[in-house]
Amino acid sequence: MPTPPPGDAHRNQDPATCGVGGDPNTKTSQQQKEIVRRKMEAFQSWVSEHKLTSIGAVWASAIGASLAYNSRGRSPLKPSLRLIHARMHSQALTLAVLSGAAAYHYYEKSGSSQEKVTNA
Repeated sequence: MPTPPPGDAHRNQDPATCGVGGDPNTKTSQQQKEIVRRKMEAFQSWVSEHKLTSIGAVWASAIGASLAYNSRGRSPLKPSLRLIHARMHSQALTLAVLSGAAAYHYYEKSGSSQEKVTNA
């Protein structure tokens, strides 16, 4: 009788002791949601501590994406004009990100001021 592949060794074990589906490495949906929530909280705290770096990264990514998109086809535009368009696209995205950050900051401050009023 041939031996099962190494990945199938858990099939003979009790599923209750091995996690979901009998695989000891499988995490439950609740555990995965908790991991994602913790990672999002860590990302949000990093962004709130490094606001200018975050905005600069968005701006640079937008320039790169716009240049890559416009360069992949044979565009009749000159490279200097492509660069100008990429800069304009990245500025528009950066303004959108800044507007979103301002709105978030405003609602965060108004929420904390309401908590102070209700706690007093």
